[in-house]
Amino acid sequence: MPVYDIREVIALAKKNEERTGLLFDRLHWKVNHIQRAVPIAAEQATAHLMTFVLAYIEHVPSMVDALGDAAEASACLRQVAPLINLVEDIFIYGSNRSSEERDLEELLSQAYLAHRLVEELNTHFVQAQGGVLASIDMASADLIAAHLIGEMIAPALAELACDTARSLFHEQGLKLHQIDDLWQRQWTHFATVHELLPPGLGAAH
Repeated sequence: MPVYDIREVIALAKKNEERTGLLFDRLHWKVNHIQRAVPIAAEQATAHLMTFVLAYIEHVPSMVDALGDAAEASACLRQVAPLINLVEDIFIYGSNRSSEERDLEELLSQAYLAHRLVEELNTHFVQAQGGVLASIDMASADLIAAHLIGEMIAPALAELACDTARSLFHEQGLKLHQIDDLWQRQWTHFATVHELLPPGLGAAH
């Protein structure tokens, strides 16, 4: 699976953050603004946000792992592969920078796009087939990520996710014959639920 490459990109971005502290500094600068929308414990507020960002980004390869494993176990990998490949492309090729120059702030935006894409696909599956593709509640985490990304960028990413999901579902044939019990059992078995809201960080509003 391509997830290894996604994790490699994340690891390089984390090393860059350890060297530069760029994202930590920007989160520190944004704390007062973010606290208007996201309850954050005053003590170590920037550290709480940093923990969230890392968990949110690292959730993407875990989510793709689960999608791929559930698809293989349900004999529908061909149908789900376009989504998996697209998430890989978002992380691997969705930047003009080399892998060595990637940073966590950029990966936060790409993780937001990937999570919103799955959310939008779930909407299409519910409307067309009565069940979701990936049962996972990212609403609070996505709201926090959107606040961190900013109102100039997050809405555009959400719109891109909506348009891309529509294309995948209606034009590229990302459809399962049915959302059946086998798929749901396999997704539940393989999906890993991370605690994306660490202590000290509440749900966004």
